[in-house]
Amino acid sequence: MADRDSEEEEQGVAGGRSLNEAQRQVLDRCLHALRHAKNDSQTLAALLLITRLCPASQLDKPTMRSIFEAVGLNLPARLLVTAVRDTEGSGLPRYELLSLGTALLAALSTDPDMASHPQLLTTIPLLLGLLADGLELNLQNRASGSPEDHPKGKGVGERKETRKSDGDEGRDADGSSAVQDTSKLDEAMAADCFLVLTAVCGLPRGTEQLLNRGAIPALCRVVEQNKALNHQRALSLLGSLLSGKTKEKAWSKHPAELLSLLLRLSKDFCQSSDLTRFQMCAQLVQFLPPAGVASKSEELKEAISFVWAALRPMLQAKLTPKQIGLVLVLSACLLDLYGWESVGPPKFCCLLVNRACVEVRMGLEEPPGNDLSPELQHTLTGRVSFLTGCLIQLFLFSRDLES
Repeated sequence: MADRDSEEEEQGVAGGRSLNEAQRQVLDRCLHALRHAKNDSQTLAALLLITRLCPASQLDKPTMRSIFEAVGLNLPARLLVTAVRDTEGSGLPRYELLSLGTALLAALSTDPDMASHPQLLTTIPLLLGLLADGLELNLQNRASGSPEDHPKGKGVGERKETRKSDGDEGRDADGSSAVQDTSKLDEAMAADCFLVLTAVCGLPRGTEQLLNRGAIPALCRVVEQNKALNHQRALSLLGSLLSGKTKEKAWSKHPAELLSLLLRLSKDFCQSSDLTRFQMCAQLVQFLPPAGVASKSEELKEAISFVWAALRPMLQAKLTPKQIGLVLVLSACLLDLYGWESVGPPKFCCLLVNRACVEVRMGLEEPPGNDLSPELQHTLTGRVSFLTGCLIQLFLFSRDLES
């Protein structure tokens, strides 16, 4: 057994070609320590040495697999529980526990089997809470006292919690302030949290798993914080959640949060430069609600009229095929929500229909045998979608006149 362990260690280290000799020796000893660790303290010591002296980018897949097999999912889950509950028995500050726990989960989630494991899925509420609330999640969880959203089992080295004095409120066991730890979380650990959530989202039932564990309100709070990287990552993940079959379910469960987010995005769209607006067209389409939800909100109806006003100069300018496709897809979706009432003056409506007709005809007149590029296919889809919406609205309008 010992010979096999030694052979596996040599194979794992041999693959790490970018490691220098000193790093290889440390890694060799750490892998041996991980496999033969008798308690959490020994495991943590080995892991901390690996993460500090051997960056993950320099470790080959066999070595990473050896680390995963030695650690498993139980340890990173307990690391997060320990940090969130603010227990002091581990002897490590919360930042160290969170950093190590999220890093391990991010690495483990690269394997689809690990990403779909029930024990990893139980950490999703914790990760979402850390992204949305930072270490304030600790106080909320202790106040609520609900264990359902936490991984089962005790924390690392957990012992009976001691009550803090008033003078120690807002400080960790190592004396550092919670505000400082929250800042570090945003900069150093948010990426790992998003890696785990994105990996889960990519699973066959991943969007449902995230939706059922409170991803929508948590990610909306992350967007509201408006911190550059987190803002974009949260929007991207929300867009994935709202682009598939879970869209109607998400809007039915969290209409207030999603409506507030859409109003914010609409305002950003109207206030952005022309070039940025083209990039935001596809994004805005993802966050539009189902028609039944839209009709109930006068505030959204007003916001959509401002979006139409921002689209007018764009449609009157000279556009590339990709740009006109983005604009027409958004226009078709807006038309499905509120019809022609919010579009604007009749002249602009005529211009809109005319541009769509011309672009469709130009696309269909491509020489036979030519393969349409993905960009042109997307553009034609936008044009046809818009014209289909126009025909439906015109039919309804003529039927109303007859009646």
